[in-house]
Amino acid sequence: MVTWAAPRLPLQSKAAPATLLDAPGAVARALQDWGFAPEVVGQLQSAAPPATGEAGPYEWWALPSGVTGTGGASLPEPVRVKPVWFRLPQGLVAAYYMELLVVEDGEEHAWAYVVARDDGRLLLRHNQTAHAGDTFSYRVLGESAPPYMPWPGAQGRNGTPHPTGTPSGYAAPMVASNLVSLANAPFSRNDPWLPVGATQTLGNNVHAFANLAAPDDLNPGDETQCGDTLARDFRACATAPGVFDYGYDHGQGPLASKSQAAASVVNLFYMNNWLHDWFYDAGFDEAAGNAQADNFGRGGLGGDALRAQALDYSGTNNANMMTPADGAPSRMRMYRFVNSTPVQATVSAPAVIARSYAVGAASFGPLIYDVSGDVVAAQDAVPSPSDACSTITTNLTGKIALVDRGTCSFDTKVNNAQTAGAIGVVVVNNVAGPPADMAGTGLTITIPSIMISQQDGVDWKAQLMANAIVTLRMQSTGAAERSSALDNGVIAHEWGHFITNRLIGNASGLTSHHAVGLGEGWGDFHALLVTVADADRNQPGNNLYQGAYAAGSYAMGSVVGPDIDPFDVALFGIRRYPYSTDMGKNPLTLKHITDGVALPATAPRNPKGVNLSNAEVHNMGEVMATMLWECYTGLLNAHPFTTAQDRMKNYLVAGYKLTPVNPTLPEARDALLAAMAASDPADRARCA
Repeated sequence: MVTWAAPRLPLQSKAAPATLLDAPGAVARALQDWGFAPEVVGQLQSAAPPATGEAGPYEWWALPSGVTGTGGASLPEPVRVKPVWFRLPQGLVAAYYMELLVVEDGEEHAWAYVVARDDGRLLLRHNQTAHAGDTFSYRVLGESAPPYMPWPGAQGRNGTPHPTGTPSGYAAPMVASNLVSLANAPFSRNDPWLPVGATQTLGNNVHAFANLAAPDDLNPGDETQCGDTLARDFRACATAPGVFDYGYDHGQGPLASKSQAAASVVNLFYMNNWLHDWFYDAGFDEAAGNAQADNFGRGGLGGDALRAQALDYSGTNNANMMTPADGAPSRMRMYRFVNSTPVQATVSAPAVIARSYAVGAASFGPLIYDVSGDVVAAQDAVPSPSDACSTITTNLTGKIALVDRGTCSFDTKVNNAQTAGAIGVVVVNNVAGPPADMAGTGLTITIPSIMISQQDGVDWKAQLMANAIVTLRMQSTGAAERSSALDNGVIAHEWGHFITNRLIGNASGLTSHHAVGLGEGWGDFHALLVTVADADRNQPGNNLYQGAYAAGSYAMGSVVGPDIDPFDVALFGIRRYPYSTDMGKNPLTLKHITDGVALPATAPRNPKGVNLSNAEVHNMGEVMATMLWECYTGLLNAHPFTTAQDRMKNYLVAGYKLTPVNPTLPEARDALLAAMAASDPADRARCA
């Protein structure tokens, strides 16, 4: 029987013996798992090996008849034991391996254990009786035939690569998800995602749930939430025996109903399991530190199924991955994205500035609004009187406040204006470039707020200084939220953080600013790796994969009309440039990780509010991911698609294992090239 149940005893609880354990001491330690007292060590007796077979390195230990555990467990035959060296991330540990046949409540249980000699740690527990897992059906954003390749997101493969490669307002249409039937993705072990008869998204590799309210985990009381009421955290529950069939209505928000929210949970469960299987044979297995509750005796530390949290309550417009060392569960938080495209800002007077404006939206305050009024420059009584960071002295009753960005949080500014009677707030950006979206939590905001660019702010202030009346209308349809758990590129990016942090320094190898930037680049490339498809080369202008690919285009995107996106998210995604080998689409080179180096004007840049500091970790990551994309397209143009794909996965995993702690970009590059050189020098030459 395959079971994902919690172990009877903690795998690393310490017995702390005064001397090194001998074989019977190790057996006694394992027997405690079945309710035997520690003193049973004095009752163990050396036994003869079976008459059939060879003894090899094993010795046998038995208990007298009638000796049982507290639950009635007994040993019907001797325990087989041998000394071993057990591999942990920190090195080899002297231990004993043993096999127990235990009878409890009339049922036989065959289990293997590894116990450390130095302190009695239980290093491994493995159920040796296994049955093939059931096939389950999941409604997901991916192909319905092996290898069940994920789509980039809820848009399917629409817009991948971008149809024009230039800003055109193209918005990728959404597609219906597929009902996919599988026990696991194809790989050498074929370990099932769920045990036989499972009814919730709780498996050996992944524990997926909607994390809608504090605390930051699934509470015991939430584990049985299979009703229709969307009131608390929940795992997705089977809609029928062996079926998790939750469709998604793109005309509603991700939290419109329990079923709507469950669609995010099921897709997140599928995607993380699929990535686990897809990278397993590339070398990210149990011994390497992958995520599994039960490691099946294959090395490494178990007890660390990945916790995948959809629609996480603790933030918006982001996602993150918390990765501890092997043996402790990692946590993937997938937030809702509150996007700015549906927000419209129109000045009707004075005529010199009358037009519609590109604006950034707020993740706080009302989502649906239609507010009109005169704009007034708000003032407070501190040395920076225009930032609205303290009590506002201007009479804002019935007015829309104009304030400057900086010094304090966005929601603090809006709250101060709200207290002064404002019906809306416009924040002026304090850096050149497009306006940014605004995040904030913890305050009760009831009025809308937007951000305009620094230059637009200069123009508006000039009119106010000339005593002109600036009249503004702020509108939002409210249909702006998207679930990042439906963006497989964003999920793959976060999972990229997981694999790199586990393989480079076992969760402590990417701590410098430079290394964190490389991690962001690896994350983006993991997204690209599942985004590109063999058929892409048939798209016009992409015969050599030189087209434009976006990362995170579903989560960031929203449309004003049926096929209009003024921010061109389908082209840029969440980055400054699309990923492309064409310098006219992505002009980034190594020098662009350095602050002060101007970005080329030879390619269109994302008009959304993207941090323009070259040394910011995500911007550094763009350079790393661009380098990896150049390398991968070289393989795609030299080999059949599946061959190139498999090679790139193998090279990545081997390269991560060779990468030093806190690497520079050249060191990370050289580790990858070394892995390539050891396998195929021609591939190294293609990427050098």
